Amino acid sequence: MTPRPDVTDLPPGHVRAGKKEVLVGTATHAVELGQVRPVGKKPMPAADWARGARALFDARPDAPDAPTSAPNGALGGIVLGTQP
Repeated sequence: MTPRPDVTDLPPGHVRAGKKEVLVGTATHAVELGQVRPVGKKPMPAADWARGARALFDARPDAPDAPTSAPNGALGGIVLGTQP
């Protein structure tokens, strides 16, 4: 993850997926995800994962079936965190 202090308009816990980057909002500024590891799969570039998980980002936040952040940093079948 890379801090992105230039991005301050993304609320905590919200995800913005672009063609070349995936940003996650925090209390102060966004962080850019470099790689993600989908549960049970090998690590992959975050942008590649986002293209395959587009439904997570296209859902209306107020829709009854809209995805929500899961406990323990899991989001749409990925685990967010740093490598030891």
